[in-house]
Amino acid sequence: MDQGRVFERANARADISGGRIDGAAHLFSHFFDRHHRVNHISYACSDYKVARDWYAKVFNTKIYNDKGMGRANLAFGGPEPGKGGAFIITRNFGANEKPAGAVVDHVCYTVANWDDTRVNNALKAAGTNPAGRKGSVNVYDPNGYQVQIASIDGENPFI
Repeated sequence: MDQGRVFERANARADISGGRIDGAAHLFSHFFDRHHRVNHISYACSDYKVARDWYAKVFNTKIYNDKGMGRANLAFGGPEPGKGGAFIITRNFGANEKPAGAVVDHVCYTVANWDDTRVNNALKAAGTNPAGRKGSVNVYDPNGYQVQIASIDGENPFI
């Protein structure tokens, strides 16, 4: 079953009556069809350059838009520049940034053509200490943030 059908079914169960929407599935289903994806993840830290260099080394991301002003974009897939995005923004904390009441505790990136040995060896060669299970490993970036790397089958929400 493809993602579009899952959301179409969820959307069909939503009830719209009297200007009221019942069911979050209806409210957000149009955002998550097969033409929309996550555009970027903004990652605030004490030194964006340290995070930028780590992600570039470990994930072989290309660095864009680093003007030495406290932030950089790191592309990790998706459309070519100017056609959308799939990237991480590493940035320094803002001067007036309000502390979060909740945090995202990790991000998981999936890898096609998964091979446990190849993935673990590549992560070790990049200076990380991968730990996990078959089809999924975790590493920590220089700021102690957990990053999960998994096979497409290992982290497939539809199976």
